Amino acid sequence: MYPRFLFTLALLFGFSSVAHAQLTIRINSLPPETPPGATIYATHQGFSDTARVNYADPDLAFRLVNGKYYCTYRDTITKPFFFEISRGTAATRACLYSGTIQWFYGGGTPAGQPDTITRRLFAWADTIPWPNPRSTASPSVSIFVNKFAAPQLRDTIKIWQYLPLDYATSTKRYPVIYMFNGKELFDASLTDIGEWGVDEILDADQGSGGYGCIVIACEVGYSLAEKLLDFVDSTLKPYVDGRLRTKPDSENTAIVGHVNYANTALYAAFTRPQVFGKAGVIEPSYTPSGDAPIELENLLQLASTHRPNFGSRIAFQGSSYGLPTDTIMIKFARILSSRGYVLSSAGQIDTVNLRSLINFPAYYRLQFPRLYKFLFPTITAADDDFNEAGHTFSLWPNPGEKESHVLNVRLASSKGGQLLMHNMQGQIVLRKECKMQEHVMFDTRALSKGIYSVSFQSGTRKQTKRWVKQ
Repeated sequence: MYPRFLFTLALLFGFSSVAHAQLTIRINSLPPETPPGATIYATHQGFSDTARVNYADPDLAFRLVNGKYYCTYRDTITKPFFFEISRGTAATRACLYSGTIQWFYGGGTPAGQPDTITRRLFAWADTIPWPNPRSTASPSVSIFVNKFAAPQLRDTIKIWQYLPLDYATSTKRYPVIYMFNGKELFDASLTDIGEWGVDEILDADQGSGGYGCIVIACEVGYSLAEKLLDFVDSTLKPYVDGRLRTKPDSENTAIVGHVNYANTALYAAFTRPQVFGKAGVIEPSYTPSGDAPIELENLLQLASTHRPNFGSRIAFQGSSYGLPTDTIMIKFARILSSRGYVLSSAGQIDTVNLRSLINFPAYYRLQFPRLYKFLFPTITAADDDFNEAGHTFSLWPNPGEKESHVLNVRLASSKGGQLLMHNMQGQIVLRKECKMQEHVMFDTRALSKGIYSVSFQSGTRKQTKRWVKQ
């Protein structure tokens, strides 16, 4: 089970970087179904990809002392972390009676002194039947690529796709949401924590008149943010745009993540706005496993220098467990509001506090419709006829930054063309012949403050956007 919310680590304490403090986990009793003589283990760090976790580390085996079980970490622990307890395999992890895997939080104490924390085990995963033995995936869900080469991650990963109900019978192009929870989004039979129900939600939305949306879901273990975003931006997205009828511009591209990947989604919105114009940030992590770019302090700093582009939207969703997540969300919202975002469910920032969060997939199923409708409030086939032909471009920052004097333009076009900028008097102030999918940077120091028209023309087709220089 994913950690309930890493903002909630009230249990955790800081460690001195010098002292070699030891953390001990105590279990007062084992579940009654525990086989006699079974060895119980803790893990050092939990990941969504169980293949990367050592569930039978002899150094993390519990020992029985006076009727209680103890496991002591020998390594110095420098920051809070989360872990699992098992009988030596992923299939025998500790779980709740619902079959949902239990995650535990661990940390140190002030001044690096030894500490003991007590955790309760409810049951073992192999003794609780999964509630959905049959596939619950919609017919709209399939495996896009079973083993997709991800050189940035030095791995191959499974890529799932959700296609709109009318994809096979129309010529429409669709917005795309990139997500990182893979099979958990669609099929309860493939996961021990339940599903989000994204496919049923989007089916129902389109069935009631919605435009439709493509979801690309990566079945990926823990990855550093920069490498993961490099993979999505440079490898996966071009592949998807080249094979599916997508609206490839930033205004129609969202990235949605949970816990660590929530931080990654927010980081993507701040650092790659030309690619990801919209972000869904679900229960961001207070301690993202030592990944410095997506740690909270760095994200707050990025927020303080970030400006929204046209169409930018960020949805925050969190729980009120432990440390006040709503306070963290409000802090981000206030900073972003001061940078030009409109703070409201009808504007560019939306915040939802998921109170009393117990069953994560059930809550996601309840909240995902709001997140989707917020990120893509109005989508029509006439969004732009230019998009229908696969030709589009994005520009940022918009409004232009006073200090940078640089306007970035990224083409998602399958063909080359000409970029033109006109002032309000209709005069051409910038001109550039561009290749397909080119990133162009204009020096705007010679331009006066005001509103400009930026257009991209390829053959007989033309698209125009407004740009403001402050």
